[in-house]
Amino acid sequence: MAPTCRPEPKNRPADEPSASVDRWNALATLSVAICAVLGLAFAFVMPPLQLNDEHGHFIRAYQISRGAWIGHSAPALPPPIVAFLQRYPEAVDRQRKIAPSEVVADLLGRVGTPSSSPSDLTDNSKHKYLTWSILGSNLYCPLVYLPSSVGIGIARALHFSPLGMFYSARVFNVLVLALALWLAFRLVPASRALMAAIALMPMTLHQAGGVSADLVTIAVSMVGFAVVLRVRCQAVGRRFLTIVLVVFTLWALCKTSIWALPLILLIPSAAFKNAPRRVVFMAGVGVAMLAALSLWQIATYDNMQIFHAARLARGIDTSANLAVIAAHPLHFARMLVAFIGVHAKGYIGQFIGAFGWTKLTLSVWTSTFYFGLILFVALFEPPGRPISLAERGILVSVFIGAVLAIHAILFVSDGVVVSGIPPSDLISFPYSAGIQGRYFIPFCFAGFLALRQNRFTINSHLLLAVVLYTATVYDLLSLCAIFRNYYL
Repeated sequence: MAPTCRPEPKNRPADEPSASVDRWNALATLSVAICAVLGLAFAFVMPPLQLNDEHGHFIRAYQISRGAWIGHSAPALPPPIVAFLQRYPEAVDRQRKIAPSEVVADLLGRVGTPSSSPSDLTDNSKHKYLTWSILGSNLYCPLVYLPSSVGIGIARALHFSPLGMFYSARVFNVLVLALALWLAFRLVPASRALMAAIALMPMTLHQAGGVSADLVTIAVSMVGFAVVLRVRCQAVGRRFLTIVLVVFTLWALCKTSIWALPLILLIPSAAFKNAPRRVVFMAGVGVAMLAALSLWQIATYDNMQIFHAARLARGIDTSANLAVIAAHPLHFARMLVAFIGVHAKGYIGQFIGAFGWTKLTLSVWTSTFYFGLILFVALFEPPGRPISLAERGILVSVFIGAVLAIHAILFVSDGVVVSGIPPSDLISFPYSAGIQGRYFIPFCFAGFLALRQNRFTINSHLLLAVVLYTATVYDLLSLCAIFRNYYL
């Protein structure tokens, strides 16, 4: 029988987990184990520093591991670290193949270190986006680099080589994803198949197996949706509501995920003693999210100014871009709709799996099939408590709002307007990959949950088994494609 949401016994303490929430089985254990094992496979098969902007992300995580919570535009790094960054250029597969023995020798510290200095951290023919990635990563809250930084710190204490530190950072990221999936399974057993389909997606494991700001954002989003669904389905007390407050506050600091705020409306009035307390709690969550985000913006103000100046030097005027949105919101909305329409097909492919510098992708039909599987699971996994029309509206609004917000933010930071035949001006991203499918992973749960229906459902354990089999096959095929592309 599929796990469902059900009313709690009145004589049970509100914070005590119910039997339905605690129900665990072999499939759930297998799901978390597969997530960890395949995530580690991605971490070690993908060559070092081959994710988008991974050089800058690793530098940021390394600085945090040494106590530098605010990033530096010209970081002072030890020569072995600089030499390591230079050995693995961006998109190395366009220049040469890597011998596995080369990576092993580097891991064991058997590669010589040339006389390098921090001044070597400049853009060149092999590192075109190095300073771009450093300045961009400095804007993110240290929270998103915490697992990587812990891994690097432990590796430094054990005197690992720079590559050993790097792999340690990747390993800790994978462990955080597995932990997030375990927590989500515990909190909302009625959504295990959908959670697994997203967590075990090749693109999710690819990001988990790298050093970036994406993994923690995905993990916190997964837990965030889980706690909201838990409160929606189960009676909880003040302690759990405090957890909700903390999760939402941390959520806001993960790549400016303020789009999550409306999800608080899914918490039913039954969770509170009266309506005023519900209003106060929701207002408190909103204030906490905005305050946390504002405090971080103040802390990183200098880096923000450096970022704007660097963009302006490349012809990207962030202030002018903001002015365009403010002065012509309808015209900008038309440009966004046109841009999304042109790139929607590519978004789906990148959402499922686009590896390295988004150049190595799965075939169109394989990506379409996996996307169809997620849609199928979202439609037919038993929702437990039926989703009302108002709740569906909230979920759809969150998804659409997040999509538009991501496009607007990237346009301001990286975009330019290319004049066409009026009113067909186009948005362009001349110095970056622009909007990528992986950006949709944190808030995709809102869109998929909005599709839930209660009339025709399939046993959730069967759906989870299908997801585990399909995802494992896809992940193994993806790992083979990555290995063939990068290694001799």
